[in-house]
Amino acid sequence: TVKTRIGWDHESINVVDVVRHAQDAGAAAIAVHARTVRQRYSGAADWSWIARAREAAEVPLIGNGDVRTPEDAEAMQRRTGCDAVMVGRAAMANPWIFAGRRGASLSERIEDIEVLADYFLDIYNDEATTKISGFSEQTLRAMRNHNWRGNVRELMNRIRKGVVLCQSRYIEPEDIGLSSGIKPETSSGNGKVVHLADSVSAAQKQAIKNALQTSDYNISKAARELGVSRMTLYRLLEKHDIQHAS
Repeated sequence: TVKTRIGWDHESINVVDVVRHAQDAGAAAIAVHARTVRQRYSGAADWSWIARAREAAEVPLIGNGDVRTPEDAEAMQRRTGCDAVMVGRAAMANPWIFAGRRGASLSERIEDIEVLADYFLDIYNDEATTKISGFSEQTLRAMRNHNWRGNVRELMNRIRKGVVLCQSRYIEPEDIGLSSGIKPETSSGNGKVVHLADSVSAAQKQAIKNALQTSDYNISKAARELGVSRMTLYRLLEKHDIQHAS
């Protein structure tokens, strides 16, 4: 099979020729994304080119581009005559689209959060050097309580970040940029109550800064002084947003 865009830019749209060459070369089916390469994902998909490609195709033609709801899929088939519809980025925000369900906030589907988080963890664990066992109870609670404005894509990006920053067997809330919701347990000494997790994080950040300064910002030396690997130190630098150049 072949998937193509309608052309490099609007001055060189050649999707009809591409469809003919592809089927002549033996393609069993062809998918057409109705934007140019230059457009990337900006602007609107021009479905009229899917219709023209469908007229030229002698094999199944699959339409793609700006399909966010089941109604969009029906409209594309009706307007272009395509044999099937491919859903891409919209499925990241609403994986329930294939069941004919409209998108909704992930906060409205709390029961699905842990299932999706485990799915993304499995994916990114395959890319990690140190395998992570799962999520702490505090992290699961934080994910259930979070206002997921970015929906499933936001969850995916946070899990990817957590795999990079996690320093133990289980991802903690701070690894994915969420609040743990733990009640304050320590005092700063000036009457101001602070979170225990914040105290630990601040101490870790200061220790890293001290090691960098005493090693003249040599990562290898700083890592040895801290008793961690270079890769772990790089992850901690990113976690605490510390610049490692002097």
